[in-house]
Amino acid sequence: MLKLKNIEKNYYVGENVIKALRGVSLEFRKNEFVSILGPSGCGKTTLLNIIGGLDKYSKGDLIIDGHSTKSYNDYDWDSYRNHRIGFVFQTYNLIHHQSVLSNVELALTLSGISKSERKRRAIEALESVGLHDQIYKRPNQLSGGQMQRVAIARALVNNPDIILADEPTGALDSETSVQIMNILKEISKDKLIIMVTHNPDIASRFSTRIIRLLDGLVIDDSNPYESEVVEQKVQVKKDKKVKKKEVKHTSMNFFTALSLSLQNLFTKKGRTLLTAFAGSIGIIGISLVLALSNGFQTYIDKMQSDTMSAYPLTVEKYTFDTGALTSFQSSSGLVKYPTEEKVYIDRMYELFENSMIENEITDEYVDDVIKNIDSSLYNSIRYSYSVSVNVFKEVNYNDDIIYRKLNFNRWSEIATSTNQDPYDFFKSQYDLVGSNSKIPTSMNEIVLVLDSYNQIRGDYLQDIGIDLSDMEDGAIDFDKLIGQTYKMVLNNNLYTFDGTKFVNNVVEINPTDRINAISEEVYNSDNGNTIELEIVGIVRPNQQTELGAVDRGSIIAYTPELTNYVLNNSLSSEIITWMNEEENLYLNPFTGTTYFPESRKEELRNLNLGNLGGIKSISKIDIYSKDFDSKNQIKSYLDEYNKTKGEEAKNEYYQNLGITEETATVEQKREAEAIFKASGVQYTDLMELLASSLNTLVNAISIVLIVFTLLSLVVSSIMIGIITYISVLERTKEIGVLRSIGARKKDIARVFNAETLIIGLASGVMGITITALLSIPANIILTNLVEIDNLVLLDPIHAFILILISMGLTLIAGFIPSGIAARKDPVIALRTE
Repeated sequence: MLKLKNIEKNYYVGENVIKALRGVSLEFRKNEFVSILGPSGCGKTTLLNIIGGLDKYSKGDLIIDGHSTKSYNDYDWDSYRNHRIGFVFQTYNLIHHQSVLSNVELALTLSGISKSERKRRAIEALESVGLHDQIYKRPNQLSGGQMQRVAIARALVNNPDIILADEPTGALDSETSVQIMNILKEISKDKLIIMVTHNPDIASRFSTRIIRLLDGLVIDDSNPYESEVVEQKVQVKKDKKVKKKEVKHTSMNFFTALSLSLQNLFTKKGRTLLTAFAGSIGIIGISLVLALSNGFQTYIDKMQSDTMSAYPLTVEKYTFDTGALTSFQSSSGLVKYPTEEKVYIDRMYELFENSMIENEITDEYVDDVIKNIDSSLYNSIRYSYSVSVNVFKEVNYNDDIIYRKLNFNRWSEIATSTNQDPYDFFKSQYDLVGSNSKIPTSMNEIVLVLDSYNQIRGDYLQDIGIDLSDMEDGAIDFDKLIGQTYKMVLNNNLYTFDGTKFVNNVVEINPTDRINAISEEVYNSDNGNTIELEIVGIVRPNQQTELGAVDRGSIIAYTPELTNYVLNNSLSSEIITWMNEEENLYLNPFTGTTYFPESRKEELRNLNLGNLGGIKSISKIDIYSKDFDSKNQIKSYLDEYNKTKGEEAKNEYYQNLGITEETATVEQKREAEAIFKASGVQYTDLMELLASSLNTLVNAISIVLIVFTLLSLVVSSIMIGIITYISVLERTKEIGVLRSIGARKKDIARVFNAETLIIGLASGVMGITITALLSIPANIILTNLVEIDNLVLLDPIHAFILILISMGLTLIAGFIPSGIAARKDPVIALRTE
C-alpha cells in the first residue's frame, strides 16, 4: 500500500546542505501500528511529513498503491492528504475559534460532503472517541486528553487509510496517554498507524512494529515488510490519467471560507469593529458628498418640474443655437495670455453668425407636427403671432392728459388647456389674490401678474401705465389696480388713408423717452375698432410655480379670444384690403411708393403684412408639457421629425451633386451636415439649459470632493490589508492545520480574502448607516441656512455601489497578505507558536 524507495531529504541553509534523510527504504502493511523511534534530529518528523505529503522528498520515490508520486502536483498532494491521510499532532492543532464539531467536520467540507452527511459522520467520529457530549464546546473548554481525542476524531472522520501521529502523548499525563494509545491501538486493526515517539515503553507496549532511525538512516526494523506485488512501471502521462480517474481533488467552497473567517473575526470583536470603522471613514466621506450631490440634483429636478409652466418647450422663428458657443470654445484652442508672438483673428463674430437659427414655421409644420402631438402629453400649446398690437392708456404727462402707447412686451396670452374649462391650466399655476379678483373669461378682461412676494418692478408698472405717485409706503393697494382700463386700437382707427397712403395716427411726443400717443378722438372712438380692456383680477404663482410666472417679464395676461379678435379684424381692415389689391401689391402703404430696394420687395411686403395682421404668421409656439416624462416624449417626437427632414435634405444634396455620402469629400460632408441641421425646426428647452449648467457645476464640485475623499478610502483599505497580514501571522498554525487536512493554496487565500471581504462589507454598511444618521442633523441645519429641504439625500443605488466598492477595495488590499498565507510552508506553519 505504502512504500518508500531510497528517500532522501535535504535542507539548504545558505551554502550548507543538511541531510535529514539519507536513502530511507521502507514498506508498510495495510493495517499495522508502527512506531518510529530515535533521538531528536534523526529525521523522525521529517519522515512522517514526507509520508503525509506535507513535505517533499529530494530524491527517491514515494509509492502509493503501486503508483509513483514523482509526477504529483500540489493538487494531487492536497487530495492525498485529505482522502488518504489523517494527522494527529502532539499539540492537537485545533482551530480554537471553531467548535469541536466544526473542527472535525472541516476535512469532510474539503471533500465536498453535504452538510447533513458531514454532521452525521463527525458526530459518529466524536462518539467513537468518547466525546459525544462535548461537540458544541470550543477547544479551550476541553482538557488536553479531550483535545487529543478531537484531533483523533478529525483524523478518522474522512476514513483515511493512514493515520500519522506525531508524539500524540507528548503533552499528556501517563493515564491520559494510555487512553489515547488504546484508541490508536484499536484503530490500527483496520488502518495503518505510523507514530513518532520518544517513549520506547509506549512503543513496545502498543505498537506491532518498531523502526529506529539515526542520522537519517533506518538502523533497525523489528517487523520489516516487503510486498510480493510487482511495482507498476507507469509512464508519467499515463500515471496522471490514472490518478485523475481515481483521486478526487479537494475544494473549499466560499461559504466555508466565509464561515471560518467570520468565526475568527467574532473572537476579536473589538478589533474587528475598530477596523471596520476605520475603513468606513472613506465611505462616509464619499457617501456624504454623493448624498449632497444627489440632494442638489433632486432639488434641481424638482425645480425644473415645478417650473414646467414657466419654461415650456419653445419653437421660435428666430432662435439661438446654444451648442455653438460650447463647440467654438472647445475647438478654438485659445488660451489667455499666450506666450507666442503672434496676432490671432477674433472669430467670435462667426460664432454668432453660425449660432443664429431661422426656423420656418409653416402651416404644414403646425398642422402635421405640432397639432399631432399626443394631447395627453401637454397641458397647453400656445401660438404667438407676428402682428403688432397697439395698446394705449390715459395718463398724466407733464400736467397734461395724453393717451400714451404702452410697451406690449409686458403682455402675454394666457395658456389655455384642452379641458372642459380652458382656464384649468392657468388656475393650476396661479392663485387669485385680492377679495375682488377673478379669472378673465372674455376678451375685454385682463389680469395683473405678481411674483410670490406680491412684487412688480417699478419700470414694468410704468410700462403698463401705472402712476407710481399713487404708491403709499412703497406699495399700491389692490383696489387701485383692479378696474384700471386700457384701449386696444385696431388698424381702421390707427391708420387713416389720405388718398395715396396711410397715415399713422400715433404721434411722437418725446423721442428721447420714446413717448408716443394718439388723440382723444381716436382713443374714445366707439366704431368697433377700439377695444376697452379692464384689469379684473390679480394673480401670483402658487407654491408649485413660485420660481416664475408663465412669461418672465410679462405682468399682464389676456385671453386667447382677444388674440383671435385682433387677427380677424386685422385681416379685414382697410389697410390690408388696400395692400392686397392688384395694383398695390408692391406699394408701401405708408409711402404710397414701390418698396425699396426693389430686390427685397417681396420680403418687405410680407414683413408689413405680418406686422399689420394681414397674414397669420406664427412667430412662436410654446408647448407646456405635463411632466418630465411627457416633455422628453415630446422632444423625442420633434427630434424624429427633424431627423427625417434632415435625412431627406441631406440625401437630396448628395443626389444633386451626383455623389454618395461614402464618396463625398470632407467639405461636402460638412456642408451636408449643415443642411441636415438647418432643414428641421429647432426648439429650445430653456429649463434644461439652466438645469444642465447647474448639473455641470454640481458634478464638477462632487468629482473634486470625491477625489479627495477617495484618498482616505484608499488609505483605510491599505490599513485593512496590513491588519489582514497581522491576522495571517496570528493564524499561521491554522494555515498549517488546513493544509494538513488537504486545503489547497487557493483555499487558504480564499479564507483570508473572505475575511477582508467581510471587513469591507462591515465598513461599507457602517459607513452608509453613519451617513444616514448624519444626514438627519445635516438636513435640519441646511434647511435653516439655505431653506432647502432634504439637501443631503443618499441614493440607495449609490449606497449599494459604495458598499460594493468598499468590499472590492478591501478585497484588493487583502490580495498580498492572502497570497503570503497561501504560499506558507505547511510544515513550518505547524511548528509556529
